[in-house]
Amino acid sequence: MFEFAGLRILTSKPPRSGASIQRGTAEVARNHTGFRFTPRGDKLVLINEGGYLRAASGDAHEAWFRAGAIYNTTPYRNETTGLLASGNYCAYALMDYQLLKSNREHPKQGLYAGDRS
Repeated sequence: MFEFAGLRILTSKPPRSGASIQRGTAEVARNHTGFRFTPRGDKLVLINEGGYLRAASGDAHEAWFRAGAIYNTTPYRNETTGLLASGNYCAYALMDYQLLKSNREHPKQGLYAGDRS
């Protein structure tokens, strides 16, 4: 059971007889949205990101480079083979650069361009 600002959410299933468990005025015995705090079958997802940010100043344009990787251990159905597989992964790189400054008093304001791969 989770409790947040007086709202209690039961994570266990209600009895099969259709009866619900009620312990408070704002308690949810069944989650109709399908959202679960611990979904069945879901495994670890790792997200790692690092980068460099050079802030805009009076004489320098802002530049922001970042790269990262995502690794998902949750099993999924492979669309090519139809078999259950795991180990999805992705790597990415992003770059944003300030092309023009529009205001000397606020050097972050201006025209930016970005790219990704």
